[in-house]
Amino acid sequence: MATMNLDVAIRELVVAEIERALDPYRDMFGRLGRFLGTQKAAAALEPRSLRRPGRRGGRRSAGLANGKGEVSAFTLGQKVRYRQGRGAFEALVTKIDPAGNALTLQRISDSKIVVRPPSKVMA
Repeated sequence: MATMNLDVAIRELVVAEIERALDPYRDMFGRLGRFLGTQKAAAALEPRSLRRPGRRGGRRSAGLANGKGEVSAFTLGQKVRYRQGRGAFEALVTKIDPAGNALTLQRISDSKIVVRPPSKVMA
């Protein structure tokens, strides 16, 4: 009987310690849960002073920064640079897909064909 009380006491201490350690992160977990849809969106219930403003600015891709977010800014046979992963490559525009807002490019170095969104392509 005494061991059960000791087990209960240890469990309560462990739970209290875990809750104390996680307490600073509760707000973040709540926002993450709402984002993933696992909790009801309680943002409407939070006072405006507790809400964080939306992210403004930030990093933009080179194509959008140059005002080339649409395929209409490119022409067939145009020499461009495109970004993929951490690299940038020179290529020629071989096909323009206005419906899908995509460009088909042929890489100059090895003739590889790639399809990229115009926001990743720089004139």
